[in-house]
Amino acid sequence: MAIAYHRDWVFASNDGAARKFAKERRISITGTLGILIKAVKNEILNLSVADTIHAQIIDEGYRSPLSYENGISIYLNQ
Repeated sequence: MAIAYHRDWVFASNDGAARKFAKERRISITGTLGILIKAVKNEILNLSVADTIHAQIIDEGYRSPLSYENGISIYLNQ
């Protein structure tokens, strides 16, 4: 987080306390979904792969605000 602050980078975390701390200090933040979405937009991943990763991390316990099936696709095509 200190590096993100001093270099004006984006801090990536899903931890609520860390995100709150970063937000209070005006550090740009993103999480797993933001990374997946950006990877699709930058053509690093295709939608199918991003949807598969999203479903897999939900299976591992990640609590996503997006739907399990095709969550990234649905979000990006709204």
